[in-house]
Amino acid sequence: MWSILKREVRNYMKNPLFWIGIAVGVWMIFQDTGPYLDIHYLKEGETIVNDYPEMHRDGDVSLGYVPTEKEPRRKMWEERIREILVSEFEMEDAKAQSVIDEMKGMDIAEASRHLEEYGFYDAHYEYVNTAYHKGTREEINAFIEGKLKNKTFSYYFPESLPILQGCSWDFLQLFYYPCYLCRIRGGIPMSFSIQSLSAQENTYPGKWAAVSRSV
Repeated sequence: MWSILKREVRNYMKNPLFWIGIAVGVWMIFQDTGPYLDIHYLKEGETIVNDYPEMHRDGDVSLGYVPTEKEPRRKMWEERIREILVSEFEMEDAKAQSVIDEMKGMDIAEASRHLEEYGFYDAHYEYVNTAYHKGTREEINAFIEGKLKNKTFSYYFPESLPILQGCSWDFLQLFYYPCYLCRIRGGIPMSFSIQSLSAQENTYPGKWAAVSRSV
């Protein structure tokens, strides 16, 4: 039996279609797994389009939100406060900007109390709403990459199982296609060849079954 298998393997190795099948299989695996070699939730030139607000208190990266850093968050908050003072409190732009300038040396809690003097009691909640903002492609990819570095692969294994199953299927195809191409060229299935060789040696499955039952 081993001699038959060795001969078949040598025949496959000599067949150019075998190596073509290997090349095709490797190419297919690379096509499926290539995107996972780098972190790019968003591809070059791709953006997330939705009607969600620019800032949110509890955003998700799948929706394009990333955490806002301390300094940019303060600027976003002040800009939001200025817009509300103008639109809802009917202040002039210069007056609203002067109120913002008054808060420059204050922390968030102190600045919120200062705004209460103007009747603005929701300043702190506006600051909470700036916890996340819609990030750029670079910000989103950098955030995901940083999160993946904090955990081992086993932590993400349950969620990555479908991906692994797809990769395993391609890996099996790597061996299937060369054998399939060789069978097409040979015109005779490998199983038929083995059965023919077994018949020449006067051995066949039924005989072995009869012998096993008699024993």
